[in-house]
Amino acid sequence: DPIALKSMNLKSGETRKQTLTFTHLADSGGMSCCTPAAPRQTTVEIEVTWNAFDTSPIPQVCENVAQPHENGVSLTFQNDETGEIYQPLSGHDALHNEGRWGHTYLKTIQKVYRSDPYGPNSISATDPPPVKRVHAIYGTNVPTDIGSFLCRVDECVSKRRQMPIFHLDKSGITLKKPQAQESSPDNVKETYHDYFEVKGPILTDVHTPTHPSGDGTVPYWSLNWVEKWKEPSPNNRVENVTIKELPGAPHREILSDKRFFAEILRYCTKKKEETAVSPRNG
Repeated sequence: DPIALKSMNLKSGETRKQTLTFTHLADSGGMSCCTPAAPRQTTVEIEVTWNAFDTSPIPQVCENVAQPHENGVSLTFQNDETGEIYQPLSGHDALHNEGRWGHTYLKTIQKVYRSDPYGPNSISATDPPPVKRVHAIYGTNVPTDIGSFLCRVDECVSKRRQMPIFHLDKSGITLKKPQAQESSPDNVKETYHDYFEVKGPILTDVHTPTHPSGDGTVPYWSLNWVEKWKEPSPNNRVENVTIKELPGAPHREILSDKRFFAEILRYCTKKKEETAVSPRNG
């Protein structure tokens, strides 16, 4: 009984014996005609040693698609209550270390998503499409959630009651900023730490005068990936890439934004003065 074990309040490394009485499930509160039936019971004496929860770093086994970019920025987050530093972890690694439930979820992703022959994690995700012209329209400068803070919970778990290992960490969390350094007025005073906010267990990307953010759903660096298709490569057939960013347009609401439709009309049509007139037609 996990509840009985937890009620022992053992300290790390402490061993204690306890007697537990188990009643047959069919006899729990059972009746025989009008006379209470004698429940079938057994008594078991157990010896329990409670070990502190493993706080060693979580193994990172994620694929290349989930690895941080070589030029990526490393941020440091600290728990205000314990002073512990959070370990960066991809969503794939969190699920992998979650155990049976996480592995089941990863198998589903592999079966219905990653096994797609069009390569949603490779060809369809990063490579340029087989077309000559690309015109991207997306919203920007909307606070966008880009991560969450998890903690491992020290709990008793039974086979019948499957509990997740990771929970959202709702304790105080601080983004540690580097010590202030003297700088001349000509230097840009913004740092990467000014681009992010911690709201409870959620990490949010926000825009600044020099740093755009996403559309409330997709981070900016994903929306702006099309910019890379301007670079020539052996498999790149795109000859012309143009981008129109709509500040303040959210991910779904952009479909009701007048600027979105105006941009489509501008790109797909020409003004009268731009249209060539045949001399025969006067």
